[in-house]
Amino acid sequence: MICFTASILNSSVNVLTDINTPSLGLHYEAKKCLRNPGLFKLKYLWHRQSGRCPVCGGAITAITRWHVHHLIRRIDGGSDAVSNLWLLHPDCHRQHHANPNLKWKIAG
Repeated sequence: MICFTASILNSSVNVLTDINTPSLGLHYEAKKCLRNPGLFKLKYLWHRQSGRCPVCGGAITAITRWHVHHLIRRIDGGSDAVSNLWLLHPDCHRQHHANPNLKWKIAG
């Protein structure tokens, strides 16, 4: 689920209702993302990549895990903006840094 904007928090959602109600689920998800902006960024990156590693094309899941890769290294002036970030499998991330000319299956 993608995190929702803060406007959901301003809607008339009763936070004392059952956690399984759809409106509270959105409220809870929005609050969780606002408390942890990194979670929003991770979910955005995962959805942008259709849940796939750009190096091998395999699915990125909680089981396979992931690393956040900077296209332009921070030491070289790169930022933490989502336009400079990709999620990679840990092994694919190591392979990329061992061989920077490695071709990605998904254009990055």
